Amino acid sequence: MKALCFGSMNIDKIYSVDHFVSEGETIPCETLNTAAGGKGLNQAVALSRAGVDTYMAGCIGPEDAILMDTLEANNVNTENVVVGDDFISGHAIIQIDKRGQNSILVFRGANLKVTEQQVIDTISKFSEGDYLLLQNEILMNKLIIDEAKEAGMIVVLNPSPVDKKIYELDFNKVDYLIMNELEKQQLDDHLNDYPELKIVLTLGDKGSVYMDMDNTIKQEAYSVDAVDTTGAGDTFTGYFIAGIMQGRSVKDSMDLASRASSIACTKLGAAKSIPELR
Repeated sequence: MKALCFGSMNIDKIYSVDHFVSEGETIPCETLNTAAGGKGLNQAVALSRAGVDTYMAGCIGPEDAILMDTLEANNVNTENVVVGDDFISGHAIIQIDKRGQNSILVFRGANLKVTEQQVIDTISKFSEGDYLLLQNEILMNKLIIDEAKEAGMIVVLNPSPVDKKIYELDFNKVDYLIMNELEKQQLDDHLNDYPELKIVLTLGDKGSVYMDMDNTIKQEAYSVDAVDTTGAGDTFTGYFIAGIMQGRSVKDSMDLASRASSIACTKLGAAKSIPELR
């Protein structure tokens, strides 16, 4: 059983600040770190570090070795990552305040270069029972989902960020929807049409909730001294799906994901803060 993470890859510029900069304000930055990120890359790393056979697909620019190096160092297969000579990799500017909270500005760049042919070629390498993990930071999600369901894959969607493209997707073809509280509020009316969805709702320090037609399972958050919450949601997503793929119950998978995401909050950065399953 394999997992394909078809999604975004970004170079993160992480600025440690006393508080988030306001309109018209100039503030000093205490530290600057550069790291690999993007929701797709982060979730692929989380899947792999949780013990899943993981493949990454997407697009990056030619001079951004940090992205490929990070994936390969974490045993993520990169044969479906397209490096375009005229692409500029996605970038993110991340402010981390003294409470460990973040504010993020994203330039999507090469993440918008996914083509129909790349989708068809990539999905053809997967089969029934494999998992597809998607976010909303690339193009072609509708085609990716259609091709994946045709191949018998299990589709997991993290609808972040919510925009008008989300409403073009057929949620009848989505098996798991993993999102935060704000995203659920944005999608609530839409979700009423899809009662069979399995929904995982992340609530930050209030924990998480799993919901389907028959069950509601609540999971408390593990309390830690947060340094940086960037990537905590991606860690949760990767570890939850890894748990399900490994045959754990939903309850045990929720607990595993909560533990992993709390550990991720104790370190600076996104992908590099994701713990390994031991």
